[in-house]
Amino acid sequence: GGRARRAGWTNRYEPKAKVYHAGSGTSGSRYNEFKVRLSSRNNIWLIYKNMPLFQLILNLPFLAVGFAAKYVFFLKKGLGGIYARGIREGLHTCEREKKVPFTWSQLSVCMKIQLELWKNIGKRFG
Repeated sequence: GGRARRAGWTNRYEPKAKVYHAGSGTSGSRYNEFKVRLSSRNNIWLIYKNMPLFQLILNLPFLAVGFAAKYVFFLKKGLGGIYARGIREGLHTCEREKKVPFTWSQLSVCMKIQLELWKNIGKRFG
């Protein structure tokens, strides 16, 4: 989404499109150690890789609340430690991986995306 838009691509809605998903065919049950760890790791890494630093700072409070809520959710399912392990792995992955470079020509697109993020947060919790 955001990375493609920063590169000049646009998103389109196609109401007739169909997507077929096998569910948890590859990794087993809906919540298992492998899936929870990989998901939390990838959430951290993708945010780091694709979100410019100023946007990351703007969203940090919302991200922190979201990750805390997910931690509590998985804690209740007995997977809190696994979720936290994935977060740590994601942070270590960030140390090794490069961010997608930000250019000032992308600032207006980033701000538009940011306003959409805040608008969606307002819709969800407002």
